[in-house]
Formats: sequence, structure tokens, C-alpha cells
Amino acid sequence: MPSSFARFGEKMKQTLNPLDLGAPKDWKPTSNARNQASLAEARAFAQVVKRMLKDFTAMQKASDASFTTTRAALAAKAPRTVDPEAGSKSERQTIGGGMDMRKIEDGASHLRLNIQSQVIKPLASWLGAYRSTKAKMAKLEEMRLDVDAKRRDFLSHAEKLQKASDKEKSSLEEKKRTAEEKANRLFTTYKTEEIEVFKALELLCKDSVAAKAYSKAVLEVMQGAFSIASEAFYGQDTSEAAPNPFGDAPQWYTSAWQSAPSEHINYDSDN
Repeated sequence: MPSSFARFGEKMKQTLNPLDLGAPKDWKPTSNARNQASLAEARAFAQVVKRMLKDFTAMQKASDASFTTTRAALAAKAPRTVDPEAGSKSERQTIGGGMDMRKIEDGASHLRLNIQSQVIKPLASWLGAYRSTKAKMAKLEEMRLDVDAKRRDFLSHAEKLQKASDKEKSSLEEKKRTAEEKANRLFTTYKTEEIEVFKALELLCKDSVAAKAYSKAVLEVMQGAFSIASEAFYGQDTSEAAPNPFGDAPQWYTSAWQSAPSEHINYDSDN
């Protein structure tokens, strides 16, 4: 195998001299074009997958927090009017009195487990396969440069042999044959690896279309989680439950909440 110095030199020649000026006759860099083009598209799609992972994970956390807040709100005691001078004190009601609070936790568990198994893990797996293929591609590119360094060496010896004197031909012929054998062996190995990388990229690209199914799964899992949690409101003891503001709303709801636009509320204030 060529040294890292030879590989670096070959990379500089191909980068700084793309027209191959001064290169041996019939010289042409070994192609890895199909893998480079395919990886470029996979790299762009990997950014989409990273965004999906980030946003879907954030969605899970936000929804989980909403379940926690809902449980806390329903477990809270409703405020009451108190007249210390008259000595009147009405009984405090629990906001979610009579509700099956376990259903809300069931909804949260459904969300956590299914988002992870049906969406997060498969997306992370695709991203892992992409990173593995990218690493293989980096090694393949190093091998391609090694091949070209050997090929350049062989063609250089071939050119020198054509111009050599009879006295020099014997030695150059041996060097040319040795260089050719090394270049051919390395090229055979390179082609095997190049095909393997292309197959990996093919599989990666085919698997990418599953992102549609994962996007659908997110919505279905969310829908299922909230549907389970909403069962907490069914079959409750209405005599203990707080009034439903979306049904027969009490006067304090209609007069106070509806007249105060939500954008004017400071949710971080203690007052």
C-alpha cells in the first residue's frame, strides 16, 4: 500500500491539477463518481432526518409535559369564596373530581413508548447506517488515491521505458512490471469495495422513503395518546366534577376568560 505521504501527494495533484497537466500519457483518475453523487444526496437527506429526530423528540417532550400539566390542573382544588366575618366556608372541589386520572398517565405512556419504537429508533437507525456508509466512503476514497498513486507510478515507468537506452531497459522493465502488478491488485480490491459501498448507498436510498411512514406514525401515535387520555373524562361522577367550560360554562368563565385575550396573559407571573 502506498504511504500516507504518497496518498496525500496524489490528492494534491488531483485537487490542484484537475486538468492533469504534466501527467503521464493516458492518465485518468480512477472514478468513484456514482458513490460520490449518491452520497451527496444522502448527505442532504440526512439533514432532514436530523431535523425530524430533533423536532419529533421535542414534540414528545412537549406533549409529555402537557400531560403532566393536565394531571396537576385536574388534581388542583378549585378556589372558593370565603367570608371570614360571616364564618361561611364552602367545600372545596377538586377540578378533576370523579375522573379516572390513570387514563392520562396511560396516554403519556402510550406516547413515550410508541414514539420511541415506531419513530425515533427507526430514524436513528437510518442515520446510523448513513454515518457508517459515510465512513466506508472515506476509506474507499483513500483506497482510490492509493490506486491512482500506483497507476501513476506504473505509467511513469512505462514512459521512461519508451525513452530508455538498451542498458536501462532491463531495470526499468522490471520496475514497470512490479508497479503494474501492485496497481492491478490494489485496483481489484478497490472495485470490490466500490461495489459494496454502492450497494450500501442503494439500500440507504431505498430505506429513506420510509420517512413518509414515520411522519404518519407520529401523528397516529399522538392521536392515540390523546384519545386514551381523553377517556379520563368519560364516566366521571358529574356531581363532583368541575363544570365543563366548553359546555354549560359558569358565569366566571364567560365574563372573565372570554373577555381577556390570551396574548395579554402573563403566564410567568405569580399574580
